[in-house]
Amino acid sequence: MWGELSESRTLGVLLTWFTRRLNATPEQRAGYEIGRYGLYWAALDEDISIGGVLAGRGDMAHRPKF
Repeated sequence: MWGELSESRTLGVLLTWFTRRLNATPEQRAGYEIGRYGLYWAALDEDISIGGVLAGRGDMAHRPKF
C-alpha cells in the first residue's frame, strides 16, 4: 500500500501488516475513505492511522498478547 503525505513524502507498507486488507477482495480494498488522520474501510471495519504507520505499528487487532 502506497500513499503520498501532504509534505510530499511517499509512504509504503506491506499488506501483511494489515490482515483484513490482505484478505479482502479488490472491491473491498477500493472502498476506503480518507480522513484527516488516516484511512477507513467500512466494509472491513478497518482504520489505519498515518501516525501508527509512521511509528511502525501494523494491525493492532491481531497481535499476539504476551
